[in-house]
Amino acid sequence: RDGTTAEDVGRTRAIRALVPSFLAIRRGSRFAHQEFVARAAEAYRLGATVQDARIEAAMMGLSSVIRLGMSEQDAFASSVAMVHLTMRFMGEKGGRAGASDETANEDAGNDVNVDALMEEADPEARG
Repeated sequence: RDGTTAEDVGRTRAIRALVPSFLAIRRGSRFAHQEFVARAAEAYRLGATVQDARIEAAMMGLSSVIRLGMSEQDAFASSVAMVHLTMRFMGEKGGRAGASDETANEDAGNDVNVDALMEEADPEARG
């Protein structure tokens, strides 16, 4: 066995499931956009991270079937990040067991204190 858990496989499948709707979004499909958001939200609940999306996008960039350029790879990861940050803002917890707030910030691709930004964005959250 290679040390891959069922959770890892589930997260990988959740990220890969985003690809068809992401490709359809590029053609302007509103339904595909809804589908992408629903699948990205599910990936978040399963514990998939933005870093997982970046890796999958890089793999798509190497694929002979789906050729994504660097800007498209960034757009894919940014789209996933937007959904994940929205989920976090709405109070949803990601599915990765044992992930701390610090880890969640790293997963978002930065070292910014997300909770502090949320308080700035919503003055009522301060009390």
